[in-house]
Amino acid sequence: MKSPSLFYFREIDDECYCYCGLLSPRRTSWTRLNPGRRFHGCGRYKEGSKCKYFKWVDRKFSDRATEVILELLEGRNQPPPALMDKLEDVDSMQAQMKVFSFKRVKSNFLFSFSVS
Repeated sequence: MKSPSLFYFREIDDECYCYCGLLSPRRTSWTRLNPGRRFHGCGRYKEGSKCKYFKWVDRKFSDRATEVILELLEGRNQPPPALMDKLEDVDSMQAQMKVFSFKRVKSNFLFSFSVS
């Protein structure tokens, strides 16, 4: 069994430095090929001048794990079905209101035309 102090030192040893000599932050990829996979990259990744340092922290996930992660991400970005039903109801009501409004304008126009 590893002691907590050995684990702590192991975490310190895992710090990476890019070719620029900067601490390489650990980030997470959210691409379709590697969703949720962690990596180290250049410390200047937000700037224009960066080195090409790149190192994966995690092994490549299985195809099934990647598929599940992508499904979960897609589900998180989708509104719940109950909300979609309500939005469809609102759209339907708005369409009905336009029809009634048009009929009212048309009948007012015809009434004013016949009275004149």
